[in-house]
Amino acid sequence: MFTIQKSFSYNVFPIAMSFVDIAFDRGQEMTLSRLIVKCVIATVVLVVGTSSVVQAADQPSSLQSLLSAARSAEVDGRDDRAAVLYRHAHETFPLTIEPLVGWGRLANRIGAHDEAVVLLNSALSIHPQDREARRHLGDALVNLDRGDEALAVYERLLAEDPMHPSDWNGKGLALELVDRRLEARDAYRTGLARSPHDPQLLSNLELLLASEDVPDRPKPSNDIALAYIANDAASMIRARSGAAPRSAGRDP
Repeated sequence: MFTIQKSFSYNVFPIAMSFVDIAFDRGQEMTLSRLIVKCVIATVVLVVGTSSVVQAADQPSSLQSLLSAARSAEVDGRDDRAAVLYRHAHETFPLTIEPLVGWGRLANRIGAHDEAVVLLNSALSIHPQDREARRHLGDALVNLDRGDEALAVYERLLAEDPMHPSDWNGKGLALELVDRRLEARDAYRTGLARSPHDPQLLSNLELLLASEDVPDRPKPSNDIALAYIANDAASMIRARSGAAPRSAGRDP
């Protein structure tokens, strides 16, 4: 882009000068009028060419500059701008997975979970073993309540590398979705053994344990238990402890 804009100035300048020579009698000596006209044209051509080069340099064009601009837009809360940049990056570099992964993660975070699954599966069709894409796919599947599929994703990730707390958190959420609560509790605790202060693991384990303490059949005489159940135990615990939502990879 820079070369194109630069050649514009170099090519237009001699053409403009030739028109000036034609306008004046070539047999005459260089007059003051001809000199002034040439100076004015030269100035205009150089200013326009330089402005075009600067403007082109300000626009992200490489893959890394597009991705960096998209992430910056997310940080600034401009999710619509980020989506446009991820899409442009994908269309410009269709054989790379980074734009699709970033776009899919963004879609999941803002609640477009079905779209996230499509985007992340597209990324995995290019690079089936990419861990980031698989992890975000698992998060999207959890948010769609597709527990069995999400569980398969997290179990493969953990079989390859059991050291990532986020994968244990995702597995715990998936296990809860398929009503395997004891295994979910073990998953959260295994993750906490690797990262004792992980906020998601701590929150989800607390909420799971709190829900297990709710009695199955409340006694009519126990007004506290009735109020506890009517207001939803998990919500009460969340309000009291400041626990984060149980979703995976999305905004609260």
